[in-house]
Amino acid sequence: MREEIVIVIDHMNDAPAYMRTLERWASELVCAGLLLYSDAGRRVSGVMLVMQGEAGALTAFLQRLRSEMVDVDAKGRRCKERCSTVLCRRPAGTFKPGYRPAAALTGWRAARYASAEERDALLDDVGMLHVGSGAERFGVGVSAGGGP
Repeated sequence: MREEIVIVIDHMNDAPAYMRTLERWASELVCAGLLLYSDAGRRVSGVMLVMQGEAGALTAFLQRLRSEMVDVDAKGRRCKERCSTVLCRRPAGTFKPGYRPAAALTGWRAARYASAEERDALLDDVGMLHVGSGAERFGVGVSAGGGP
């Protein structure tokens, strides 16, 4: 079963290496991804990752994120991701009434945004702006047809 997921990563201390790792994992697991981030330096914040793929592949991605060394801490020591949150994980095609389903992603893309408005526009472009926890936020139980 294909799913889509939105993950917020608080920060990346070594962003170039971290982003390469995420892209490699997505490729190995045959997942598509859109990585949004707010700064262009070595440390970036406000990271949002939209991914689509088979349920097992997304589960494996999340396991790697928590169990493998992906970043460095403030002292430069390699570390695992401990500051990420899954905002949404749902079957592909699920959407809130009044909104459209997420666009099908292909490959990997990273995009820098300069403001919250620009980030929201990028998320809206792929149909993933209105996601989060709870039925009110992202339409739990709504099928691809838009009904319950």
